[in-house]
Amino acid sequence: MDLSRSITYQNRVFSITDRVTSTASLDYFYAGYQFDLISRPRGHIGLEAGGAYLSATGSITSQATSVTASKSETVGMPLAGLAFRVFPVHGVLDVEINGEIKGMNFGSYGHYVHAGANAGIGRGHLFVEGGYRYVKPDIHGSNGLNAVSPEFRGPVISLLLRL
Repeated sequence: MDLSRSITYQNRVFSITDRVTSTASLDYFYAGYQFDLISRPRGHIGLEAGGAYLSATGSITSQATSVTASKSETVGMPLAGLAFRVFPVHGVLDVEINGEIKGMNFGSYGHYVHAGANAGIGRGHLFVEGGYRYVKPDIHGSNGLNAVSPEFRGPVISLLLRL
């Protein structure tokens, strides 16, 4: 990627252009508990409460000078939401459909949203699912700096072990 910037110093304009490369990584872990408001053999709907852990690292390197700058942020946050699961077909293989939405508003520190919908097949405690996820954390200091704000959306495939 090419970056360009002009700097004015003592009424003179200096133009700076550099080619840079960057890398980024994000580790995410969520653990929670679901309390079923309605629970039947064909499905359930319930409230979720839990916590998420985000660890993000990014770096940018100048191709002209080989200077690298890096930044890492680690954030733990509480989350709450709603989840459902239905089993429209029971047989040799069970078919299930599920969805969830969870998140939290952190005031001047940002917000977090996670939503998904899936369909799967399986038997007993083991299911293979396919679906779609949307994850949008926007976490920053109260001054708006040191942000962790990636956006993920797209298809997912999961192996689910239900205990």
